[in-house]
Amino acid sequence: MARMFRSFKSLYIVPRSDQLATYQNKFREIEQANRFHQRDTKLRQNLGYKEFDNGSIIEMAYVQTTAAGIRGKSTDELLYDEYQNFDPDLELEVSQTQAASEMKITIYAGTSLTTDTALEQRWIESSQGSWVMKCACGHWNIPLPEFGVLDMIQPQGPSCAKSRRLLAVWDGKYVHAQPRLFDAGYRGFHI
Repeated sequence: MARMFRSFKSLYIVPRSDQLATYQNKFREIEQANRFHQRDTKLRQNLGYKEFDNGSIIEMAYVQTTAAGIRGKSTDELLYDEYQNFDPDLELEVSQTQAASEMKITIYAGTSLTTDTALEQRWIESSQGSWVMKCACGHWNIPLPEFGVLDMIQPQGPSCAKSRRLLAVWDGKYVHAQPRLFDAGYRGFHI
């Protein structure tokens, strides 16, 4: 997004400093692996703050017990990572960083460890899109526990829960349990 839109501001947030350090290092590796990557000494390009020649910015921060570190910042895009560990009481204050944006984008990502996390609540409030794959036998496979995902895990690869045939995963599609929420912009994807 930062490369596509002029003056686009993105704020990546995680709840813990060790999670932030891991992401920052991975981001640096991705930057350096890009064949078009060139370091511009006129732009700030440190681990937690990236400036682009089109005026866009990516900032990275952690918000654990207080949002003090991001107060006063302005952003278009908020990316909450490891949201299952995030304190939802801080979300209102964090969302104020988007107050002046004309193109607000908010992304919640992470791994739900239990059914009582903030991430799980966001999933429930979303369109709940799941990747489904049709087997040659005609059975639709949905990789969720209530639809036999554990039966789909086979030594040869993702397989039909019914026939045990290998699935063409790339031929699948997202099906949303709540299509009206998808249309309203509350899009959730189970990956």
